[in-house]
Amino acid sequence: MIKKKYKNIIAASLVFITIFTCGVNMNEAFANTMDKIPVISSIAKILTFKDYEIKEDVIEGNVKIPKIEDLKDKKLENKINDEIKKRVELRIEESKQRAEEYKEAYLATGGTIDDYRPIKFEVNYELKLANEDILSFMVYEFESLGSAYTNTYFYNINTNTSKELSLKDLMGDNYIKIANEKVRAYIKEQIQSGETGYFTDDAGFESIKENQKFYINKNKEIVIVFDKYEIACGAMGQQDIVVGTIDEKK
Repeated sequence: MIKKKYKNIIAASLVFITIFTCGVNMNEAFANTMDKIPVISSIAKILTFKDYEIKEDVIEGNVKIPKIEDLKDKKLENKINDEIKKRVELRIEESKQRAEEYKEAYLATGGTIDDYRPIKFEVNYELKLANEDILSFMVYEFESLGSAYTNTYFYNINTNTSKELSLKDLMGDNYIKIANEKVRAYIKEQIQSGETGYFTDDAGFESIKENQKFYINKNKEIVIVFDKYEIACGAMGQQDIVVGTIDEKK
């Protein structure tokens, strides 16, 4: 009877070990899959809403549109998601129109249909910060027409209050003065180190805008963003300059 009891215990243990091993393997596979989805804190997350390829006569490329889920404020969540979707769709239509005009001009000035190449277009997004308090991410659109340019849009949200954050919220009433001093100091340091691409004199940096683009990085630093050609020559591309840090509890 005792032997039979031990046999039952051993058999049950083997079943448990088998189930546990399978569970670990399945959980590992599931975790590997989930790693591909950018999670934005336990309160809110961002994931891909649409992911498709454009392949037409005048334009081709990939489009990946994000959306936010699980914000406390559903009205704000829907507002941002609708804004991103409509903005991307508008940019695609505008790019198609420019590509059509470019093709017509190309053929009208001696180009051949055999040598013509479609315009490259891409939409994607990038997570900047993910913690229990802050959601910061960027949506960008790239187009290869002409000198190639990128449009960028930044979203910074307090996930506890579901409020879109501003530089004033993070840096106080004197945020423009503080940011300007940081930007000027950064540019001066770069020029002194031999960088010649920044505009100077009348064409140089004067001040950030009230609605200046920014994001919050993984080090909880506030990063001001200047578009290509805004404060430096085009070869230097977009300029990201740290102007401060946020309190962890904000």
